[in-house]
Amino acid sequence: MYTSYIGKKFLQYYKEEYNKPDSYTAEQFFDEIMFPLFFNDTRHLMHVSNSPFFQKPSEKNILEYGSKTLAQYNHFKNKINEGIYGFEILVGFGSNDVTTETSGQLSNIKFNYTKEDIYCSWIGQALSVIVKGGIAILFDQKDILLQIQKGWEHYSKYLKQTPGLKDKQIETWNGNFLALTLNNKNTQFDYSKIKYGEVQKNIAILTLNWTEIFFEITKYYKTNDLLIYVYLLSQTNNTYGYFILKLHEINKLYEFRDKYFISEKDSVLSDYEISKLEPYYNFREACKMGVIGLRSFEPKGLRQYISKGSMAFSQGKSIDIEKENNYYVYKLWIITMLNKKELLELSKQFAKLLVESVDIINKNKKTTTAYDNFVNELFESTSPKQFINKINDKINDLMNEDNKDILHNLVEEVILMPKDNFPLFITLIKFEFNYLNKGVKK
Repeated sequence: MYTSYIGKKFLQYYKEEYNKPDSYTAEQFFDEIMFPLFFNDTRHLMHVSNSPFFQKPSEKNILEYGSKTLAQYNHFKNKINEGIYGFEILVGFGSNDVTTETSGQLSNIKFNYTKEDIYCSWIGQALSVIVKGGIAILFDQKDILLQIQKGWEHYSKYLKQTPGLKDKQIETWNGNFLALTLNNKNTQFDYSKIKYGEVQKNIAILTLNWTEIFFEITKYYKTNDLLIYVYLLSQTNNTYGYFILKLHEINKLYEFRDKYFISEKDSVLSDYEISKLEPYYNFREACKMGVIGLRSFEPKGLRQYISKGSMAFSQGKSIDIEKENNYYVYKLWIITMLNKKELLELSKQFAKLLVESVDIINKNKKTTTAYDNFVNELFESTSPKQFINKINDKINDLMNEDNKDILHNLVEEVILMPKDNFPLFITLIKFEFNYLNKGVKK
């Protein structure tokens, strides 16, 4: 199981970072670091189903070892010495009972698991990060793993100083701690930034959206692509598999923000505002794409403004810029997806042409109803052909010597752009039109 692999990788990083000898074992790490922090208290930091730390020891064992936690600890050691390992000892592995849902496929291949494998699986699970939906992620990058481990002591302290707080949330804590500290390693940790609330009538640390964590990782590594492992440990274990986190794509949101938004005082997006992007896809759905890149970060709510029929669940609504708080986030994501400066400029030029055409009609005291209908129908186009045909219907009203290049470039770009980009480009034009039209009306 990958938990054991990550535990081994972490242990190597840990020995390098803290000058531990090569002979330093996972068992030593568990005994010296994990057990005192995680289990030597009435409230534990981590939950492993059916493990000795989950079970209540007998009164006899409590008296023998001096405390409940020490009785659990010695029971754990005894189980390891027995040499029969199921998922309650090897975290993330199958059950020894072939009748259970977590038994896995039967095989006559004999695997000789060692004590090191066992302890590494506990370390690996303690380094996992859970996001909304209960799905866990394992990273194998040195900086991420070492930073997560530094947070364990803070979680232990936080749990002790917060009465009534739900325990056994190490994976949720890891996500919060990583998001808060990965890019702020040299500042003192601020416990007040940890958000908690009521979860199933218990006070609990709130689980972060997957995008919040990945944005912080993107800011740290910027252009690297990372391999992540995604899984779920529950009553029925699920393996989602390995996925590439395409940080170079996601980082373009920051690059495009700095290039195209920095000169517009009212529309500058801070790193914090970008990180709070609410995704359209939950993490399970994002994983179905095969890779996790910019498309996975589509903002929730954007599709209500995209032409109905051009994308699944799109609604084609008009946007009220003054009331839509996510307007600039939507716009930034679309621009980044289109990934072409010329399209941004072209959308502004054509939107200006549409607004000025309405203004000219008003000055000539002609009715604008037909023209307004044309604009609305234009934004409802579901294909390049439909869009171009609508422009041809009004070409005499739109065309003059000053804007013929705009129309020529517009048609050319629409014909050549990838099919998936067309509804985004039309939405961008609609956003620009509404923005300019607001200014004209003022």
